[in-house]
Amino acid sequence: MKEDNAKKRLLLELEKLRQRIAHLEAEAEKRLQIEEALRQSEEYSATILNHSPNPIFVANPDSSIRYVNPAFESLTGFSLVELIGQKTPYPWWPEETSDEILERYKQASRHGVKAKEELFRKKNGENFWVEVTGIPVIINDEFRYYLINWTDITQRKKAEEALRESEKQYRALVELSLQGVVVVQDFRIVFANAAFAEISGYTVKELLSLQPQEVKAMIHPEDQTLVWGRFRDRLMGKPVPPQYEYRGIRKNGAVLWLEMFASCIEYGGKPAIQGAIIDISERKKLEDALHLRANLLNEATDSIIAHDLDGNLIYMNEATCRTRGYSTEEMLTMNVKALVSPRMADAVNGRLQRIQKEGAVTLESEHMRKDGSVFPVEVYARTVNLGDRTIILSVIRDITEHKKAEAALRESEERYRALLDLGERIGEAVVMLQDDERGIGRHVYVSEEWSRITGYSKEELMDISMADLIHPKDRQEAIRRHERRMRGEVLPGLYELTILRKDGSEVPVEVTYAYSSYKAQKVNVGYIRDISERKKMEEQLIVTGRLASIGELASGVAHELNNPLTSIIGFSELLLNKDIPDDVREDLKVIHREAQRTAQVVRNLLTFARKHETTKKPMDINQAIKSALDLRAYEQKVHNIEVVTNFDASLPEITADIFRLQQVFVNIIINAEYFMVQAHGKGRLTVTTERKGDVIRASFADDGPGIREEHLRHVFDPFFTTKEVGKGTGLGLSICHGIVTEHGGNIYVKSQLNRGATFIVDLPIK
Repeated sequence: MKEDNAKKRLLLELEKLRQRIAHLEAEAEKRLQIEEALRQSEEYSATILNHSPNPIFVANPDSSIRYVNPAFESLTGFSLVELIGQKTPYPWWPEETSDEILERYKQASRHGVKAKEELFRKKNGENFWVEVTGIPVIINDEFRYYLINWTDITQRKKAEEALRESEKQYRALVELSLQGVVVVQDFRIVFANAAFAEISGYTVKELLSLQPQEVKAMIHPEDQTLVWGRFRDRLMGKPVPPQYEYRGIRKNGAVLWLEMFASCIEYGGKPAIQGAIIDISERKKLEDALHLRANLLNEATDSIIAHDLDGNLIYMNEATCRTRGYSTEEMLTMNVKALVSPRMADAVNGRLQRIQKEGAVTLESEHMRKDGSVFPVEVYARTVNLGDRTIILSVIRDITEHKKAEAALRESEERYRALLDLGERIGEAVVMLQDDERGIGRHVYVSEEWSRITGYSKEELMDISMADLIHPKDRQEAIRRHERRMRGEVLPGLYELTILRKDGSEVPVEVTYAYSSYKAQKVNVGYIRDISERKKMEEQLIVTGRLASIGELASGVAHELNNPLTSIIGFSELLLNKDIPDDVREDLKVIHREAQRTAQVVRNLLTFARKHETTKKPMDINQAIKSALDLRAYEQKVHNIEVVTNFDASLPEITADIFRLQQVFVNIIINAEYFMVQAHGKGRLTVTTERKGDVIRASFADDGPGIREEHLRHVFDPFFTTKEVGKGTGLGLSICHGIVTEHGGNIYVKSQLNRGATFIVDLPIK
C-alpha cells in the first residue's frame, strides 16, 4: 500500500512538472509573438513620437537628452538642437525647486513615474504645469533610456484654482441650479434646492419637514430595494455605482423617471448622502420609441449603437451583441469605452468631443469581444438632436478582411522596398523614372545614395528630370535608351555615363535599368553606381605605368650623359696639370667642378630610378636625407627655396630600406616646395634630425600656407589631395604612410593655417 501511494505521489508530481513545462513553453511562444509584434512596430515609433500631441523627451541612462519631439519644443520654447546632450538639472526646472525635482527624477528613472504633477518654466520664463509619466525602457534586460511623456495641465490647474475660489459660492449656485440637489441624513431630507422641490412637487419647506416614512414613500415601491439598499451600502463604505435610474413619486402621486448621481458626504459633522437628480421621463419615452424600431435595425449586418454624450449605451442592435458575445442586458450597463481595445480606451473621450464638435465623423478603431479578442472596425458616428437632449448614433462595420487585404498590400510593398534597400546596401543608388505631362524621365522615387551622389535633396530631385542631370555629351543617347525601354524593349545591361552634380562637378556613373510598373503606371527602375574611385584607380594605373616608363627613360638618359661627362672630367684634369694661364685655369676649375656635380646628380638619378629589392640594412638617416635634397637642389634654386639643415651628427644608424625611405623624404620635400611656391613664389625649408628616446626623428618644416584643420585628418588618405586637378594623384602621402608604418615607425603632420606645416617621421632605433 505504501509503495502504491508513493507511486501515485510520484506520478502526480510528474504530471505537475509536465504541466509546468507546457506552461513555460506557452509563455515562451507568447513572448516570441510579442517580440515579433514589437519589431514590426519599431518602424512606426518615430512617426508616432513626432506626431504625438503630447510633449515627449527621451533621456539616456546618464540623464543626457537624446530626443525631444516637436510638441515638446512648442510647449517649452527649447529646440532639440539646444537640448540634445544636456544633463540634469534641465533648463526647464525652476532653480528654487531644482534639487527636489532632481531627486524625484533619480527615483523615477529607476522605477518609473505615473501621473506626477510638476511646475516647470518655459524658455521665456513663463511657468506651466504638466502631468508627468515616465518609464525606464529595458531592452534585453538592459536599461537603454528613460521615456518621459507630458500632458499640459496648465489650464486644468488654472481651472482648479478657479474652482477653489468658487467653493465659497457653492451653496448659492446649488440653490440656483436647474438640476435637483438633495441631502438625505437618517432618512430625513436636511437640504433640498428649488429644482428638486419642483421635480418632487413639494416646497423646500415641506421637504425639510417630511418624516422618514414619508421620505421613503417618495420612491416607487418596486425601486425601494434598489435606492435604499444603495443608500445603506454607500454609508457603510461599500463600492456602489454613483449613477442609477429609478422611479419617483411626486406629491400628487404621479410617477416619473429620475436619474440619480449619489455620493457620500459629511453634513453637519455626520455622514449623509448627497444626490444630484435629473428628470429623465422624456428620455425614457424616447427609449421606448427606439425599442419600437429595434426590429428593423436588428436586420442590419453592421453593428448599430446609440449612447449619450458620456458614452453610456442606451441601444444596440442584435448584430452588436452577436459579434461581441454580450447579451443586451449586459451591454445596457456598459459604456462605449468597454467596447474598445485597452490601447484605444484613452482616446474615447477625445473622440466623443470630436463627434460633438463636428456633428458627424468617420474613423477607425479596435473593438473587443467578450472573450478578449480584438478586431478592427470602421465607425460612422453622428449626433442626433432629440429636442431636450442630444445622443450619438454609430454604425460600426467589421473591417477585418479589409485590413488583411491592406496588410497583404503592405507586405508586397515592403518586399519591393527591400529590393530597393538591397541596392542601397551594396552601394548602388536606386531611382524610379516615369513620363508625365512635365516631361520624360521624371523622378518618382529616389534613394538616399542618389541624393548623395547628385548633391540634391530628395525633395529637389522629385522636381527634376533624370535627363537634366546627365552630361550633354551623354544626354541624347540616355533619353533614346529610356524611350526604348519604356516601350518594353529589352536592352543590354550596364553602361557608363557622366552626371552633373548640383555644384556643377562631374561624376562618372555605371547604370543599369529595368522596366517595371509603379502605382499602375510604367516605370523605369535604375540602379546607379558611383565609379569615381574606380576611375581614379584606372587613371592611377596609367600614371604608374607612365612613371615606370619615365624611370626607364631617365636611366637611359643618365647612361648616355655619363660618357661625355667622363670625357669632360678627364680632359679638364689633364689640362689643369699643364702650364696654362691663370685665368684659363680658373675657368677649367669651374668646368671640372660643375662636371663632377653633374655626374653626382646623374648617379643619384640612376639610384632613385633603379628597381630595388626590399632589403633593410644599417643606414645613416642624415645621408639619406642629403641624397634626397641633392635630387631637388636644382628645383629649389630655380624657385628661390632656401634649405636649412640641422642634422645631429651623433645619431646611430638604423636598420631600414634606404631607397624606400628616400622615396618618403623626396615626396615630403616636393610637397613642401609646391605649396610654398604656390603661396608666395619662394620659401624656406628647415630639415632637422634628432634622437627622441628610442626613435630617430626627422622633421621637415616649411613656411607655406599650412593645412586647414578639416583636412589634417585626411592628408594620409588614399586619393586625398588639395592640389589642383592634374597636379597630384592623392597617393604620395598614403604611400609614405605605408612605408613608414612598415618600418615600425610613425608619420604625422602639425600645421596651422597660414603658418606653414611640419611633417614628422619617427623611426625606431634597432
